[in-house]
Amino acid sequence: MVLGLAVFVAAITVTGRRPGTWLLVLPLVMVLQFLFTSGVAWMLAAVAVFVRDARQVVGLALTLWMFLTPIMYTPELVPERFRWLLAANPMVFVVDAYRAAVLGEHLPSLASAVIFTSVALIAFVFGHWVFSRAKPAFADML
Repeated sequence: MVLGLAVFVAAITVTGRRPGTWLLVLPLVMVLQFLFTSGVAWMLAAVAVFVRDARQVVGLALTLWMFLTPIMYTPELVPERFRWLLAANPMVFVVDAYRAAVLGEHLPSLASAVIFTSVALIAFVFGHWVFSRAKPAFADML
């Protein structure tokens, strides 16, 4: 992602558009995304050792999660009765922050940033704890 960010900044500069101060937010969002993703990956890796079919379920769940995350559509297009799904999805903050930084729009609210930071830290610490606790049994299961 860091290499992609460097290419992105170069492309913006070549096209004549100057990177704004909003671009300074991207490294912070990338770190938070890394923490969240690492925590979830540790948990899923530990579960996959003990539950063989977890890989197929995870693949299906990730596909569903991608469609429930407003990547190729804006949250405003989601009907009001389904917006609670967006509120429950931690990746909505990440996508909104990337979209705001890339398009130069307003950044997500401070409250959603604090909530996602908390979720990312909890996922990271809990994922590491689960993986560390399950690690001694990996050799027996594999």
